[in-house]
Amino acid sequence: EVIERAQFWEEYIQRYPKGYSVEDAKDLLNLYRYIIIFGSDNTQWTDDAVHEFISPEYEQAMRQLTKRSNSILAKDARYLFRFMDMSDAKRQQKYPAPSVDKDGDEMNDWAKVRYQFVEAMSIPLLTNNGRDCLNEVLCTDNSAE
Repeated sequence: EVIERAQFWEEYIQRYPKGYSVEDAKDLLNLYRYIIIFGSDNTQWTDDAVHEFISPEYEQAMRQLTKRSNSILAKDARYLFRFMDMSDAKRQQKYPAPSVDKDGDEMNDWAKVRYQFVEAMSIPLLTNNGRDCLNEVLCTDNSAE
């Protein structure tokens, strides 16, 4: 369902680049891109080391995404496969993870993989622009409450 929503908003942006809701559509697309690649609390596509998919259906869904033409989602899926195919040593060479985090605490292996994964994927960080686009048909301002 998340992939279908992302595809919808990607197609909307391509079809209506100057549409009334294009900025909201871009925000939603970036949200869904983030969830597709990095997962969420109840959605994880890969193992913790980001070397294998948790299920064959997830891999199949990502392979389908790579086939889309003129698509940022296809690009994201291809980057995911490239990252998954890299050895841990190659990842550290290409995307060097620091030994400590921003708080000065030692980074464990899982945190290093996540750091490298974020660096490799180049998906915009999610921002809170004061709009709620997930609870209504149209995006609404949070300040209206």
